[in-house]
Amino acid sequence: MKKLYLIMIIVLMLGSANAQSIALEGRSAIGLSIGTFLNSEKSSATAAYNVTASATGFTGNLFYSNWLEENLALRLSLGFLNGSAEVKVDGWNTGQSASSVAPLLMGINYYFIDEEPGKVRPFAGITAGVYIGSEAKNSILQVSAKSESVFGIKPLAGIDFVLGRHFIMGAEAGYNLITDFKDTIGGRKNYSGGEIAFRFIYLF
Repeated sequence: MKKLYLIMIIVLMLGSANAQSIALEGRSAIGLSIGTFLNSEKSSATAAYNVTASATGFTGNLFYSNWLEENLALRLSLGFLNGSAEVKVDGWNTGQSASSVAPLLMGINYYFIDEEPGKVRPFAGITAGVYIGSEAKNSILQVSAKSESVFGIKPLAGIDFVLGRHFIMGAEAGYNLITDFKDTIGGRKNYSGGEIAFRFIYLF
């Protein structure tokens, strides 16, 4: 992941050096962000009858944006915040479980730009919505599944580089402030934590 970050930083710097100023007001975009959830509590353990691989640390979002004004963009996103998997063997019983947390958020980005917007555009934003936690378990004796939604908000900040009329690349950091699930999802009730990600955007 560190190598990916380094490569992306170099690409952003090279791209921003050649990009021309492009007006974005009234335009829309679809994008993908890929990064790391900083509170994933990654762990893995192997025992004689127990194998655990939990908290991938990966986070990603698909999002739609619309620039209401040159410095103000609406955003709607559906993503993956955290996941875990576990296999247990206990006597005659074998069990597996998998869990995930998926945010569905809506909000705005405010861009700090001059009257003549350039190719480098820092921004701050905030999104709010529901975080959907799901968990499925199965064993020789029982099969169960559960899903629960809780409210959360995510303040964020980042920078975009306009690479041309149809492409933007950037990076952002945010913090997920999430209320507790009533029941545990993946062994936890709360998934508040920071994340950092790179943004890949197609304008139309």
